[in-house]
Amino acid sequence: MTELSNGKILITGGMGASGALNTAEIYDPDTGIFSQLAERLNHARYDHKAILLADNTVLLTGGSDNTSGSEVQLSSAEIFTGTTFTATGSMASARTMFTLNKLNDNRIIAIGGRNSSSSGGIRKWSIYSAGTWTNSTAELSIGRYSHSATSLSDGRILVGGGAEYEAVTYTAEIINSGATAVSTIANLMREDRKYHSAVLLQNGNVLFVGWGSRSEIWNTGNQLFVDAGAYSPVNNQTVLLNDGTPLVIGGSATLSSPVVREAYTYNINTDNFSFAGRMNQSRQYFSAIKLSSGKVLVSGGCVYDSVNTLYLQTAEIYEATSN
Repeated sequence: MTELSNGKILITGGMGASGALNTAEIYDPDTGIFSQLAERLNHARYDHKAILLADNTVLLTGGSDNTSGSEVQLSSAEIFTGTTFTATGSMASARTMFTLNKLNDNRIIAIGGRNSSSSGGIRKWSIYSAGTWTNSTAELSIGRYSHSATSLSDGRILVGGGAEYEAVTYTAEIINSGATAVSTIANLMREDRKYHSAVLLQNGNVLFVGWGSRSEIWNTGNQLFVDAGAYSPVNNQTVLLNDGTPLVIGGSATLSSPVVREAYTYNINTDNFSFAGRMNQSRQYFSAIKLSSGKVLVSGGCVYDSVNTLYLQTAEIYEATSN
């Protein structure tokens, strides 16, 4: 989900019962209504990324498509202008399970991912500017997919965890603000992680939640990773509320564990997680975004067992209660 300049939310592609989707819709927070767009994406895609550009258009890129009967990873990209989807330059390599961040100069950086379901992680990042992608000369220390990439207050990007092939890593590294170089953090993460979340806290530190048995915080001053508590569901969604409090929504103890409905807030002063409510619907691989009102929209996802997968059309709103 991507917040547009008018506060509405754009939802593109994804996966449904028939496979990858090429549809898009808009959520209007003022009315609470989802409206499907008449225009369709140029390419059906899921596990892709979308980001608002400086000119208020939206860049969509990468992901996977299985509408042909087999899964294919995508390098293509397109722009949502507000009414139509228009093709733009393709990445040099297909990417899925990657991250997409905005640099201080408004260029867009795609980091990591993999270009097939059996390949290892990609080491070079790619920069998008004015319709063209350019691969980096520098490389990550290892290829990564299902990692996190957190934009720091000084414009650098903290890249943490993920997998190179199937082995999950404890390592983290920092891409400089100009995206011309990368440096490895000497201190290892406390736990190996993938399918996790990572958010920048108001104090400049970064909270990691997911995959390991405990969460952790990276201290931007001394670059040490420290314990943050015994709550760390995989495939969670973490968003920052208006007061800077992280809200950790859903997930599961392991990839094969039952999905949880609970949400917890994290107190950066006491290093404690506190129960914050339950979703009305269990959901995995869902999306969550903070609205301009401060409420949080949770939508889509799926519920599955070893036999069946139910793709969800439902959505719900989280609103923090004052004590």
